[in-house]
Amino acid sequence: MVRELVDDYEVLVVDDGSTDATAEAARLCAEAYPGRIFVFRVPVNSGKGAALILGANHARGERVAFLDADLDLHPRQLGGMLARMEATGADAVIGSKRHPESQVVYPLWRRVLSTGYFFLVKMLFALPLRDTQTGIKLFRRRVLLDAIPRVHVQRFAFDLELLVSMHDAGASIVDAPVVLTTQRLTGRIAFKDVKTVFRDTCAVFIRRRVRRVDLRRARLAAQRAASAPGASAEAQRSPAEAGVTAETSVVSEALVETALLDAATLDAAIADTAAAVEEPAACPTVRDESDDAAAPAAASRIVASIRGGDEETDPISQR
Repeated sequence: MVRELVDDYEVLVVDDGSTDATAEAARLCAEAYPGRIFVFRVPVNSGKGAALILGANHARGERVAFLDADLDLHPRQLGGMLARMEATGADAVIGSKRHPESQVVYPLWRRVLSTGYFFLVKMLFALPLRDTQTGIKLFRRRVLLDAIPRVHVQRFAFDLELLVSMHDAGASIVDAPVVLTTQRLTGRIAFKDVKTVFRDTCAVFIRRRVRRVDLRRARLAAQRAASAPGASAEAQRSPAEAGVTAETSVVSEALVETALLDAATLDAAIADTAAAVEEPAACPTVRDESDDAAAPAAASRIVASIRGGDEETDPISQR
């Protein structure tokens, strides 16, 4: 299976502070296929979002796929998703357990949670998707990197906020059937996590509403200014241009307290670990701060190890 993947894809494995042998197994594969498999080790668990952002910012292809490493979803399904992207011209293809052609085998309690979350998301966001949480997704790189700076949730609702951001920006998103067979005997989401999921989902909803209200106000203000006698050239910008400016301003601020808490938690975790780990001289951000697609600053400070080296190194320089 690994040989099939590396022939067609660049594989980036992000180990998010796991306590099992995942990182070691990935390291051995990277040694066997140098230049095709890259391993990044986050020293402490920082959330699914942080791990995916790190991987996305180091991917070099024009298409970037997210795939859970537990093999509930086999990597060979990526071929069908690539074909669907080419056939539809979509910016993102999202694996969906609720697609009529999907074949899924997973516990009843997960089905109940999944169904409940589907109705909650449908009610709050009205996305044209039947599922946002299945762990296989394919994106056009430029669309993905455009959306990442507008995503604040780092854990369970990361997928949702990413897709909401893409949809609101006008990206074309389609779903695709999946074959899912649960490999784990125990679930990844405990009942205590349901409260966190609900809180993060509500935070995404509030951020979206605030952003839309601010954009609407900015457009109205621009229309009034443009219609006023003797309006300056600056005031005569079109409402669409004013809306873009307002969106840039709004996105750059922390609109909801939970966004600040997520970033602060990641920063604190990395800072605590740094005292016990010898950090590299520099771990540069993949893109400059001036780049509209720049990742959150916290992600750039994650200490990464690549291609099986025992010492912590700069992942970019190893390529």
